Amino acid sequence: GPDKHCSLEKIQQEVEEVTAILKENVKKIQERAGIIEILDKKAEELKEKFFGFLLFCLVFFILIVNIKSEGLMIHTGNVNNEATDSQERTEEIPVHSIGLRPLVGTCHLPSC
Repeated sequence: GPDKHCSLEKIQQEVEEVTAILKENVKKIQERAGIIEILDKKAEELKEKFFGFLLFCLVFFILIVNIKSEGLMIHTGNVNNEATDSQERTEEIPVHSIGLRPLVGTCHLPSC
């Protein structure tokens, strides 16, 4: 005859309970998936920030190196100016003697 454990109502109730549990589990899974997505986004943001920071450090380092080398350039710039002045002075002489100062009494040019 009809048993308590096998009644249709009991089965339906159990099915409803199981589906309710499954739905709850699905919700939890979706929530966790959402959290994972958020964490992934955060990780991406952190990566971007980290790479940004590295890039900033690199640029900063290059700037410091440039400033230091420019500081040196300013020092060598004065020397260069003096050098160019002396070059201009020395170039005035070779222009007449075609860049060669012949030794006394000898000429090494093939045209001589």
